[in-house]
Amino acid sequence: MYLPIGRLQYYTLDQVLLRFWLFLPSILLAMSPMAAQPLAQEGWLDLRAHMEEAHTIPLDGEWEFYWQQLLSPEDVFPTPTAVVNFPVPWTYQTDSQGNSYPSEGYATYRCRLLLKPGQDWALMTPAQYNSFRVFVNGHLVSENGKVGTTKATSQAYWLSNTVDLEQAWLQDTTEIVVQISNFRHQRGGPVEQLVLGDRKVLQQRQNLVTGLDIFLTGALVMGGLFFLGLFWFGRHQRTVLYFALFCLAFSYYKIASGNYVLHALFPSYPYGLMVRLEYGSIYVNVALLFLFTRALYPKDTPGWLGKVVLPLSALYFVLNLVLPTTLFPGVHGYYLLILIGAMMVIIGIYFRAARKNRTGSRYTFFSTFILLAVILMRMINFFIPFPMPIFVMPLGIMLFFFLHSLTLSQQFARAWKESRDQAEAALKARSEFLSVMSHEIRTPMNAVIGLTHHMIADNPPERFQEVLGQLKFSGENLLVLINDILDFSKLEAQKVEFEDQAVYLKQLMDNLLQTYEPLANEKQISLILDYDPEIPDRVVCDPTRLAQVLTNLIGNAIKFTQEGGVTLRARQISKTDTHTRLEFAVEDTGIGIPKEKLDTIFDSFSQANSSITREFGGTGLGLAISKRILDLQGVNLEVNSEAENGTRFHFILELAKAQPQPKTAVSTTAQDFAPLGGKVLLVEDNAVNVLVARKFLDRWGLEVETAENGKQALEAFAHEGFDLVLMDLQMPIMDGYTATTHLRKSHPKVPIIALTATALPEERQQILDVGMNSYVLKPFKPETLYRAQAEHLAR
Repeated sequence: MYLPIGRLQYYTLDQVLLRFWLFLPSILLAMSPMAAQPLAQEGWLDLRAHMEEAHTIPLDGEWEFYWQQLLSPEDVFPTPTAVVNFPVPWTYQTDSQGNSYPSEGYATYRCRLLLKPGQDWALMTPAQYNSFRVFVNGHLVSENGKVGTTKATSQAYWLSNTVDLEQAWLQDTTEIVVQISNFRHQRGGPVEQLVLGDRKVLQQRQNLVTGLDIFLTGALVMGGLFFLGLFWFGRHQRTVLYFALFCLAFSYYKIASGNYVLHALFPSYPYGLMVRLEYGSIYVNVALLFLFTRALYPKDTPGWLGKVVLPLSALYFVLNLVLPTTLFPGVHGYYLLILIGAMMVIIGIYFRAARKNRTGSRYTFFSTFILLAVILMRMINFFIPFPMPIFVMPLGIMLFFFLHSLTLSQQFARAWKESRDQAEAALKARSEFLSVMSHEIRTPMNAVIGLTHHMIADNPPERFQEVLGQLKFSGENLLVLINDILDFSKLEAQKVEFEDQAVYLKQLMDNLLQTYEPLANEKQISLILDYDPEIPDRVVCDPTRLAQVLTNLIGNAIKFTQEGGVTLRARQISKTDTHTRLEFAVEDTGIGIPKEKLDTIFDSFSQANSSITREFGGTGLGLAISKRILDLQGVNLEVNSEAENGTRFHFILELAKAQPQPKTAVSTTAQDFAPLGGKVLLVEDNAVNVLVARKFLDRWGLEVETAENGKQALEAFAHEGFDLVLMDLQMPIMDGYTATTHLRKSHPKVPIIALTATALPEERQQILDVGMNSYVLKPFKPETLYRAQAEHLAR
């Protein structure tokens, strides 16, 4: 963006802002109402023509100067040593022979004002580095420290004060006498102007100055603590730490310098300590600013800068501690010159970062110009005192820290986005890994379990039945462990979706117990269903997830029960016209759980002790999975147990009632399957899986054709028709998703059942999205595959 300046010159926005900040001190001084005020001449200041127009009048100009004399108003004033400019330290003045006055000493200043009495006036007496006393027509109105003629009798202090002047004290000619002594600072004499003004205006100004300092200090402290907390509890970024420390260090400098509000809050603050801490805080702040800049833009920061700034700051900090305060401030002036150079280099760093479009670099670039402007004004004021507007320093500091906070905020947002992207990539990678592992593990498991079922169904010789039973049990147990791990991963990622449907609850619970009856009979323990007849026949729930919770609880109960039995209870607690509240409980008479372990049994991979894993097996995920499934539904799983006295797990679900319908069931026992009729296309690239599926399909009276991939399936449909398709998903050349998409264009009504080894919900949803009717999860039980085909072939 270019802005026209004058007729022919055009500047970029950056150049305009650069010129603005470089000329800011002159602009502010020109705008200051103090710039056109009257000045004292030869110790006299005529304010009569200005008192009604001006609300505040600095008492600047030529004052009578009495060196090495502490004159009181009642004394007869001799001829002044000189007439000097006020306020200018006497160390910057020369005597009649051209010699400079020493920093240590004492003096009296006098000025007579020509006034119009009758107005409410106040006098502002700022801190002067030295001790002083101010008299107005013989009345002591302000005192800072103790004025004396020796170091022992003089006590310096820094404190700004605004005092009300009684009208009785003011006359047509009003004498102002200031006694000053200095034995503890390099600059002797006045450095800040006395201001006479309207009482309300000056008091408001004093309150504004104090309020600004306190507000800014509080904001810096809170900001520093906030970013310190972010560093402590966050990612331990050095930029955050340095900025936090910079805020805290600068907060002290702000309240302990300038208007010296800290000294008003703590009047007993030792003078020597306050001087050294004020200067020391400058060196600490410069070092922290450099460290923050280097951490913020390490590639743009020259290496030599740290070798200059950090050692010099450390050196000056040490000199500040060891040198006397009457000497050190003179040495400090050279550091300020070095600081200007360092600030210019830092601006260059931010400029380079802005050109390279680094994060937040424009904010840091312009904010540093702001800070440099106010620092330059402060430095100029240090060497050549002038009336600096009170709002300049607070405004510059607030803008500097605000814009740097925006820079850190941008970096935080970028870091958060990168972390989010990394987390999403990790989740995606984990999902892909689980998908692949699910497929790769379930595919051979399908062969093991499927062929075992097939051999058992062929009524093998008695000597093989026990071996096949153990093989079937081991395969199914391994499948349970695999399912636990995959389910736990899905629950961890909160990728479980609940599918509500109307179910016959009693039939669901009967089927669960039927599944575990062989295991209970083998252990010679009872397995009982206690079902409340008041429960509605049909309720709306996710039968898969409810069965999963109850299956884990029943399996655990049987596993840990050696005598007695296990009871599955369901009872109605309350009901409305549309809903019923049911309590489900699984109780056993097993080994129980010690009280000290009750708080940890729901933790992942947790069991009461390691010997349980060795004795009873399992992953320790069953209870964690059950609890997380219920937690996602806002339901609490509770446990009551004592060691050796059994365990009771229970939870409460509020379920909607469903209208009863006639029950239709397909016989799905392992030994008794009604013959099915129809022609089936089996699309599967794994020869073992083809063998397993084909044996069952042949047994059920189905005519079977096979295809090794989706392309062959499409070619088969081009030559003949099929009543049903069993479609594998992951195949070479053309996968099951693509094949289904093409088939749906030409055969929209043919049933397609996916045979998938993938257990992830997003892939199951994709199965339905591409047009498949349902899916059977590998390794499948014969009755599951039979039921899926019977449902579609019967239509």
